[in-house]
Amino acid sequence: NGQRIPLKTDASWKVALSPADGWEAPGFDDSGWAAAREVGRPPVAPWGALSMPELGPLAPCSVVRRDVPNTVRAGGRLRVAATFRTKAGGPVVAELLGDAVSLPLEPAGGWPVKRQGDLLTIGPAEVTLPAFLPGGKYRLRLGPAGSEIVGRSREQCETAEITVLPRKPGPLARAEVRPHRGTPTLFINGRPDTGMNYIHNRDVPYHVKNIGGAGVQLFIVFAGNIGWVGPDQYDYSAADRMILSVLLNHPDAYIIPTFDLSGKAFPFWRQLVPKEEWTVTADGKHNVGDYHGGRNEFPSLASPTWARLSQEALRRFARHLYSSPFADRIVGYWPCDGISWEWFPWGAQSREMVDYSPAYRSAFQEWLRRQYPDLAALNRAWQTRLASFEEIAVPSAEERLATDRLAFRDPAGPMRRVIDFYRFHHEQVAERIEAYARVLKEESGGRHIVGTYYGYVFHLPESPYFGAHSGHFALHRYLASPYLDFGCSPTPYGNVRAVGSPSAFMTAAESFRLAGKLWIQQADIRTHWTTQPHSPAKNVREAAEILRREFVLSFVKGHLVQWYDFSNGWTSGDPRLCRVVQQLQEIGRANLGMERASPADTLAVVLDETHIYHQRPDRPLMGGPLTQLRYALGQSGVPYDTIMASDLTRKDARRYRAYLFANCYRLTEEQRQAVEALKSEGRVLAFVYAPGILSENGYHPERVSDVVGQEIAFEEKEGPIRLAFTDVAHPLAAGLTEKEEFGAHPSQKFGPLSRVTDAKAQVIGSYVPDGPPALSVRAHAGWTSVYIAAPIASPVFLRNLARLAGLHVYLDTNDAIYASGSLLGVHTQLAGEKTIRLPAKATVTDLFTGKVIAKGVDHFTVTLPARATALWRIDH
Repeated sequence: NGQRIPLKTDASWKVALSPADGWEAPGFDDSGWAAAREVGRPPVAPWGALSMPELGPLAPCSVVRRDVPNTVRAGGRLRVAATFRTKAGGPVVAELLGDAVSLPLEPAGGWPVKRQGDLLTIGPAEVTLPAFLPGGKYRLRLGPAGSEIVGRSREQCETAEITVLPRKPGPLARAEVRPHRGTPTLFINGRPDTGMNYIHNRDVPYHVKNIGGAGVQLFIVFAGNIGWVGPDQYDYSAADRMILSVLLNHPDAYIIPTFDLSGKAFPFWRQLVPKEEWTVTADGKHNVGDYHGGRNEFPSLASPTWARLSQEALRRFARHLYSSPFADRIVGYWPCDGISWEWFPWGAQSREMVDYSPAYRSAFQEWLRRQYPDLAALNRAWQTRLASFEEIAVPSAEERLATDRLAFRDPAGPMRRVIDFYRFHHEQVAERIEAYARVLKEESGGRHIVGTYYGYVFHLPESPYFGAHSGHFALHRYLASPYLDFGCSPTPYGNVRAVGSPSAFMTAAESFRLAGKLWIQQADIRTHWTTQPHSPAKNVREAAEILRREFVLSFVKGHLVQWYDFSNGWTSGDPRLCRVVQQLQEIGRANLGMERASPADTLAVVLDETHIYHQRPDRPLMGGPLTQLRYALGQSGVPYDTIMASDLTRKDARRYRAYLFANCYRLTEEQRQAVEALKSEGRVLAFVYAPGILSENGYHPERVSDVVGQEIAFEEKEGPIRLAFTDVAHPLAAGLTEKEEFGAHPSQKFGPLSRVTDAKAQVIGSYVPDGPPALSVRAHAGWTSVYIAAPIASPVFLRNLARLAGLHVYLDTNDAIYASGSLLGVHTQLAGEKTIRLPAKATVTDLFTGKVIAKGVDHFTVTLPARATALWRIDH
């Protein structure tokens, strides 16, 4: 009757788990059928290309003559002609059938067909084979559709057998990180590259074609189990297929294989690793927490057997790649391990204490031998009477949950043992990564880059249990490695990634620049194709604006962006979003030579990673304001760089005019002296809570006053750490009121409690309610000290702080700003006119339209919609 009935499979459908007669009849009782489970919205597996079988009777067909070569080189031309005796007249079916690849054959002008009676001639015609077609024997299937070769089944209707000779690779590519206009930059074969890349973990040809067509040349390809399929058994076909699934569709691509080196990828590991080298929880179990609530058994992170065997397998894998036809397309490696591939030790996300295996205990003992000159020195530091290093055990769960100085552990007391363990725990992860990187650097002769997920020091400090056990707080160790070239994290989870929000980095991204390494922002964005959590876009426009924002955030600051479809085609499956990616890649290439280093009037936010060794894992200090501060920084209109306290001794880290010491509760003596050296040239130094209360040698509340430059007293008790302004006339309080409170949640109590006691300081805020002075300013000769008892996560306050220091404020509308020497980006929260102030007169070019919008101006006004991204080139 012409009625259209859409059929959509969703959770209302049911499925029969066994044959059910009469199911198609109206009124059929399906109450015993099982409910269907929604997999996702297309494009998502298992939806995709389906083969088309011939359903009707097949016409007989016999080969009369064929002109087919016996051999052909991959990348060469295959010339084919054949004559058949058949009455079938369907379209030509032509394909090469191999063990790993089925390749449709289609000449540029189509297949010429000529019929004389019952003789059908196809060809001659030439087809250029893909350069990366795997070598080996192929069966040529050629003939009219709806026919079968006489004497053969329909599955064996091949016309001929052809041997494909594999491609001969050129010299190995060289990938390296070198400075380019002051920014560490990826160079491939001597040419600077944007480094924009795409993670390819599903064999979907049109995804590769879409992203490759957008100009993305660098693919991070999931290589599975690196071909190690059993004890002394190797089969690289699966990894090769994944790499070839890129190169067959995008032959100009460069490849960085990524792979899981944990026991999850190698189920046979239990046959190889003795049980004393298996991960053990505090209650003596081998079954330990994995991703999203899963549980499993794993080799210990310190298993020497697993380290030796997995490194040997990795060497074999690299050697296989370098002997393959695509050896010259390999430019790096991305080794993974741990929960979610991000090197989180097992149990880190399930609030479990690990690792109590003999292997981990032995590794801890060996690490301590390297830290202390002898056992006597260790006994003095730990206040113990150990007779040998072999007596040392991993601290118990109770010990790891303890502190001796309220929120802190004293390095000069018995808790030094727990501090040492946590330092070892984090360095163990960094050292395992470095060990794999060294193998890969050796095998590549130093020609290829290596890196992985690491260093979430601006994302995890306040995460109970997870932060302390994440293994990510030895970033100084990672950055010091000559074998590691880059680090990566996803876009931070939480409201900071939503459209209209500022986004951010999980790490101290400027520390990577200072170390001459790359940082990659993994934009695993939930586009409009999904309703999953983590701030999905509602429509294609929002998805496009989020992609633009992630690129602008990264590129402006000299970092790289990676597109990661967390499912199947959220970005690469949508040609509209791929056109956005194409524009971003073109902008990146055209502006790669622009000055992207941060100017001196950028706010330096200083983090310390080592303080986490000194705190209870279940009660991280402040419990949230640091994360809120990151959001506020993004809305402040003030460009900021995040560095680590360990960077302060670097000359380039001393170029800023203002510093915010956000969580530098531990400062070594060398770092304290570096802070002293900053107290000049008109700088403003702002300190949060208790900077330098810990050193490598002890717990020093009195030291805080020296660091801050104001008299700060501490009371050894716990209480809420929360403040409000009392002097709203002070420039730092402009736009704020006495009713606004900042700091940790009122229900949380920490200690020790600080108070300002400096008679020469101007007190402008106090603890609430009616507490002692907690916020103060003191002017010194040549510099200004600002003391803040708790993080003030307010973009208004941060703008005030910037103005106090003479930093440039581009915008005061709480829209996100991204700025470097020659580039300026904005991501809006609300619609309207935006007046953007420049530090000097300049010509402003809109890089999304290519139009010059202003010349010789020190400010300009644009009207932008809500939740939109803009990018300009600033030519001074």
